[in-house]
Amino acid sequence: MTGTSAPAADPSLKGFISKEVRRAMIRRLYLLLMAIQISAVGSISIFVFIKPITGWMEKDGLPLLYAFIGVFLWAFAVLAIILPKKKMLQGNGIRFIIFSFTYACLLGAVSGHFATYSLLSASVMMGLTYLSVAIFSVKADINMKKGLIFVTVVVFVVIGAICIGTYFAFGLYKLRDTAIGGAIAIVMCELFTASIQLMLAKDNHGCTNENPCLAFFNIFSHMKDAIIFWIVNILCCAI
Repeated sequence: MTGTSAPAADPSLKGFISKEVRRAMIRRLYLLLMAIQISAVGSISIFVFIKPITGWMEKDGLPLLYAFIGVFLWAFAVLAIILPKKKMLQGNGIRFIIFSFTYACLLGAVSGHFATYSLLSASVMMGLTYLSVAIFSVKADINMKKGLIFVTVVVFVVIGAICIGTYFAFGLYKLRDTAIGGAIAIVMCELFTASIQLMLAKDNHGCTNENPCLAFFNIFSHMKDAIIFWIVNILCCAI
């Protein structure tokens, strides 16, 4: 009696049981990234639009800025580097909230102390870009090439729209901050997209399928590979 062999697994899935599950993971990751940017926009708005806070940060807020830098570095080292290596399945949601809070406070303090709108512009641009990718991933499979192209197109469209709105609302005075924010948004969106795809290309991420917060923290361990990926591609194009 001859048995029927099971269909071969799709190598592009890299451990996911279906394309739908892979798309769901990508969508959750980008929604988490968007949530972080929303918290950053809220924090920065408090520090730059409430004039008493802005004035105090410019004059006497340097110790608070240093404190936020220290707290964020501690949170990043513990939450994004040390704990993800232990593959802990519990408490990642709380760790994500703590990480988002320290990140938002740092960006708010920097914006308030230096009286700049660059980080606010960057956070808005990145949030809109991540939301667009999350919506796009509902039906479309996103790989490295498709993800980088889509992110590049979307972020440039968002930058253009926000620069036009800034010019008509505030004139050339705030356009420089918006342009700087756009440059930050391009670099960060491309870096996170490449890091996510490199992470999902590994076969050892099974424990993150149902735990997007753990997957989020695992992104940072692939950023070095993403930077190397960019350097190699730039050198290849130059040669």
